[in-house]
Amino acid sequence: MPSTLPSQMKAAAVDHFGGPEVLHTETLPVPQPGEHEILLRVDVAGVGVWDRGSGKAVSTTARHVSPT
Repeated sequence: MPSTLPSQMKAAAVDHFGGPEVLHTETLPVPQPGEHEILLRVDVAGVGVWDRGSGKAVSTTARHVSPT
């Protein structure tokens, strides 16, 4: 059963590096899928501890290795 797509959507956006304060919502046009593409509706999304360094240009997965 096909449904009608809205013309706009809410999106979480980060325009520059920083802490959680740079995260904000924007209203954007719903993208139109191209050939061999599909459009998925996301009802719920989240941010976890693994994302905490992504806004600061810091890798949260890199580990310091001391030379021996």
